[in-house]
Amino acid sequence: MKTLTPATVDQVTSTNNKFTNTSTSDFALHHKYLLAICRQCLQRCTATQNDCSLSELIKPREKLDSVLYCYRACFVTLQKKNKLRGCIGSLQASRPLIEDLIHNTCAAALHDNRFDAVQHQEITQIDIHISILTEPVKMNYYSEQDLLKQLKQGVDGLILSEGSNRATYLPTVWQQHPNKLKFIQQLKLKAGLPIDYWSDTIECKNYQCENIRDNIN
Repeated sequence: MKTLTPATVDQVTSTNNKFTNTSTSDFALHHKYLLAICRQCLQRCTATQNDCSLSELIKPREKLDSVLYCYRACFVTLQKKNKLRGCIGSLQASRPLIEDLIHNTCAAALHDNRFDAVQHQEITQIDIHISILTEPVKMNYYSEQDLLKQLKQGVDGLILSEGSNRATYLPTVWQQHPNKLKFIQQLKLKAGLPIDYWSDTIECKNYQCENIRDNIN
């Protein structure tokens, strides 16, 4: 089975556990805090070259807003000098957002098998991008053209599945493929399908992201 992947991501976790219905606006007041936790996590895990946990980053008496404990999935992307340095994420919520963020930060830094582990001396050159996902929703369409009409350019992320072939593009991939048809064609290639492939059994789910960036370089 192919791993669900956005344009440059080869490792994604996906489960069918409960999802807490929160809107992306619920996190607007917490952007700086989420980036700070992500940065602390990056500092700790690269210093030890081991994963870190929530208890190592959050003080025992520190009270967090309950919204940070709602079940949401996220991606963490690390860039160095505008080049990908690691990216790992979850497509469906399987744990509280704050835990998913810490897990995926460690994974992006240490366990993205396309790269060597991020070293502690690199972190001052690393930019962080967090994507908080909405719950993927199955789309209903009768043809590829109908799918293209429904797809929201620049807004939707898409999971495409056909049997054991699956892949995803985050909404940020629209920057690389702004044309809807090209977006779908490249996603099919990523899933291991021919560019002109279509069948009535193809399943597509769309989702949106709240993007949080920490550009220090």
